[in-house]
Amino acid sequence: MVWLYLTEENDGRRQLCKVKGSYAEYSAIVRNIINQVVVDRLLGKGETSGSPSNERKSLALQIVSTLMGAASNLNIVLPTESISNVLSSDVVERVFLNVLCASGGIGMKRSKAAGSDNGENIQHHLKSLTSTILSEMVQHCSDEDFIDRRLAIVKALISADPRFDVRTKTQTVSTLLMLDHNTKDSDEVDSRRGELWDNYLSFLEDEILTASTLHNAN
Repeated sequence: MVWLYLTEENDGRRQLCKVKGSYAEYSAIVRNIINQVVVDRLLGKGETSGSPSNERKSLALQIVSTLMGAASNLNIVLPTESISNVLSSDVVERVFLNVLCASGGIGMKRSKAAGSDNGENIQHHLKSLTSTILSEMVQHCSDEDFIDRRLAIVKALISADPRFDVRTKTQTVSTLLMLDHNTKDSDEVDSRRGELWDNYLSFLEDEILTASTLHNAN
C-alpha cells in the first residue's frame, strides 16, 4: 500500500518518512498524488479526464481523508506544512464544497421522475459520507498539535471560501478555532486558545494586506 511506503510508525501514529531529517521529499510525493491523481484525474480538472463520476468523487474523498487521518485505521499525521498540499483550494472546492452545497443529485432526480413530493429533501448521496469525514478530520486534531494543525486546516478551508461554514452548513471552522466552547476550560487550554486566535487574526490581516482585489481597487 502506498501509504505504508510514504509513512513510518511513531508512537501509534504514522508520520511521513524523512530523508536527511526533512519531510520535503515525501511531502512532494503527497503533493503530486493530490495534484495529478486526485485533482486532475479523479476530480476532472485535467483536460482529458471528463466530468467526474460519483465513484471517482468518492475515491478522491477517501484519499484525502486517509492523508488527513480521518476514517482510517492508519492514523496518519501529516506535518502541518503538508496540509495545504492535501487541502488545496481545488480539493476543498471539489471534494467538500461542491458536495455539501449540492441541492440535488441522483436521488433527487429519481425522486422527481417518480413524482415524489419530498424530492427536495433528498440529499446528495455523498453528503453524509463527506460530512462524516469532515467531522473526523477535525476530531483528529490532538492536544499535541493543538494550534498548528488546527490553524493549518482553517487556513486551507477559508482560503478556498471564507464562508466555508455558512456554505456547508457546518461548524467546522468555528470548532477548529474553539469558538463554540461555552464551558470553563483550564488555564492552559485558555492560553492555547488565545494563541490560536492571535495567529488566526494575524493570518487574516496578512490575507487582507496581500489581497489582489484590495491593491487593484484604485
